[in-house]
Amino acid sequence: MEQEEYSLPPGTLFISFMLVSGGYVLSVTLLFIFAFSLATVYSPETIEAAGNDPAIFEQQLQNNASDLLPQKLYWPLLLLDALGCVAIGFGVARLARFAKFSHCIFLAVIIFIGFLQSAMAAPAEIQWMLIGFMAIAPIATLVGGRLCLALPWTTNPDNAGH
Repeated sequence: MEQEEYSLPPGTLFISFMLVSGGYVLSVTLLFIFAFSLATVYSPETIEAAGNDPAIFEQQLQNNASDLLPQKLYWPLLLLDALGCVAIGFGVARLARFAKFSHCIFLAVIIFIGFLQSAMAAPAEIQWMLIGFMAIAPIATLVGGRLCLALPWTTNPDNAGH
């Protein structure tokens, strides 16, 4: 009994790769835009410190990280990043040609690993903040993908179980 071999065309795989990598780049870009916007309003000293020489900023981050990244900046940033990741997960699931939720899962894993690497390298004072992002952003991405698949116009026989 021969088993049928299944493979996707290279163009479809390339689009899939670009979709997931674009989702990751978009999530990082949105986080930067949100952080810069909120810091401009709530914490101008953070913007001033970030404008310093990178070596000076690194030294300030090691010495007084909680002053440079205050909690009044963290909580709104976490909420905005979660909303952005829901939108990204929705978009990835909407644009994927096959295995729609699997694309979201892969993107969520990449986002998780990115924040894990950042948390491991961060000063102890702000590691908990990055752990919060590490938990919330992937979950929000998956929620966005599930939300997209829950809508009746996105379900068809090809992706009903994915």
